[in-house]
Amino acid sequence: MPNVLFLGKSDRRIEAWARAHARVVKGDNGHVIFLALYGENYTQDNFTFVNCCTLPQQHPLTELQELVPASINRAIACDRSLTDYTYSTSYGSYSNYRSEQIEQLVGVVGNALLHFMPQIDYCVDGLADNFVTPLAFQIAHRCKVKFYMVRLWHYWDQGFHLVDSPGYVSKVVDDYYRRYYPRLSQSVYPRVREDFERARFSIGAFQRENWQLRLQIVRDKFFSYERPSAWHFLQRRHKRLVGRFGVRGLRFVTPEQRPQQYIVFALHVMPEASILGTDPDIADQFSLIRRMSLNVPLGVKILCKAHPGERFGRDIDIEFLRRICSLHNVSLVHESERIDSFLNDSRCVAVATINGSVALEAVIKEKPCFLFGKGIFAIAECFLKPRDDEQFFEQVMQIVHGRYSIDKVALAAIILSLKRAAIPGSGSLKAPGSWLDFYSSLLPSIHRFHKRSPDGKAWS
Repeated sequence: MPNVLFLGKSDRRIEAWARAHARVVKGDNGHVIFLALYGENYTQDNFTFVNCCTLPQQHPLTELQELVPASINRAIACDRSLTDYTYSTSYGSYSNYRSEQIEQLVGVVGNALLHFMPQIDYCVDGLADNFVTPLAFQIAHRCKVKFYMVRLWHYWDQGFHLVDSPGYVSKVVDDYYRRYYPRLSQSVYPRVREDFERARFSIGAFQRENWQLRLQIVRDKFFSYERPSAWHFLQRRHKRLVGRFGVRGLRFVTPEQRPQQYIVFALHVMPEASILGTDPDIADQFSLIRRMSLNVPLGVKILCKAHPGERFGRDIDIEFLRRICSLHNVSLVHESERIDSFLNDSRCVAVATINGSVALEAVIKEKPCFLFGKGIFAIAECFLKPRDDEQFFEQVMQIVHGRYSIDKVALAAIILSLKRAAIPGSGSLKAPGSWLDFYSSLLPSIHRFHKRSPDGKAWS
């Protein structure tokens, strides 16, 4: 009789998603508990809705911190409603909370999690773009409760992965990789690469993602802890308006002007939930780019490329871009340039990213890739993962002088591991339907996965 925990934010679709899972586990006499920071408590059949604010506050913050293995500040950093660890501005947070209010909010949720976690078999969530998910993740691991977060890819349209370990890591992927890597030979690589490249597709748009849904989401925020601050919103809009004009004075490099040797740094979406959840200390990305600027060999330049769909000055803050361009060996490239133009350019000596999927695209194209963060494929030895500035310099020198080659056995091993660990779902990312329909289609597979692999080890 499994008890499953879902975590509510302001988006009411998550509550409907949890109710769908209650129907999935009903055949096993299971029960779904849904924790939220809005609404009134109720129970309907095998679904229980609990507003965390209605539970007793038995554990003070000091005790709560003692019970989790990492600083709770790392969980708070993930929530743009509370803080702005991306640009570190006073207006970057969506809401307007004082420090003591944030701590009070954490205490409310933390006490609710400690109240229910001992009776939970597993937790299900989507993305750590809030403080609730990473805090629950920490408490779940302390209580030895499985925690599954859904990870989608543009390589498996009917499959998905479950991230279940700190750092957006999948134990199943890691387990398969450790099995494959010592046993494979380089001769399997061409076939694995061909299959992988052929499998890539474009993810379809969710249906009914219209202005009415956006208006509903905004309305719901006003009745949750994510109440928007009008003043912060107006300041961000003003910055975006000014920023689109300000980028004209920045240093851009055209394809013809690219230097003879350069590293392309693939910027993440800002803010990026996966970075805030794994490596909040480099979520601003500038600190990392500055370290690269200091440590690349003289003559090697750094070109910064925006994430697809992002616009300099609009989505990426103008002050951040000005700081980047203040570095003598760092330039921007136009947003319209595709990553393929760099991967096919002999002047590009390497790609750098924190934990983006561009890392796999780069090594597939036999372009060395620096991976600075954690992630589902970060275990693989086909990426360069410098432990400090000195090793980064040495690795770039090896590339420049032709002394580095990508470990193709490791690349084949991680691709096969990702493919083997993909969990089949009944929906398709090519035509996903609505958000709720698609994510609900994953729930039976998640429940079967947990029943089949309760210890989190690889299964086939």
